[in-house]
Amino acid sequence: MGSVIRSVSMTPEEDEFLSDYRLSPSQLLKEKIWEFKGALKTLIGEKIARMAKVINEQSIKIEKLENDVLEKENPVKE
Repeated sequence: MGSVIRSVSMTPEEDEFLSDYRLSPSQLLKEKIWEFKGALKTLIGEKIARMAKVINEQSIKIEKLENDVLEKENPVKE
C-alpha cells in the first residue's frame, strides 16, 4: 500500500502546538480522522435508534387502529 503526500500550511501557533506535544502533522491528521469517524458512527447510530423507536411506535399505533376498524366492522355478538 502506497502513501499519499499532502502538504499543509500552518500558522506559527499551530506549529508550536505540534512541537509542544511532539506530534507530526500526519499523526495529528490520522488522530482527527479516527475521531471524526467515531463521531459520525455515534451520530448515525443514535439517529438509527431514534428512527427505529418512531417506526415501532407507529407500528403499534397502526395495529391499534386496524384492530379498532375490525371491531367496528365485525362487532362481537353476545
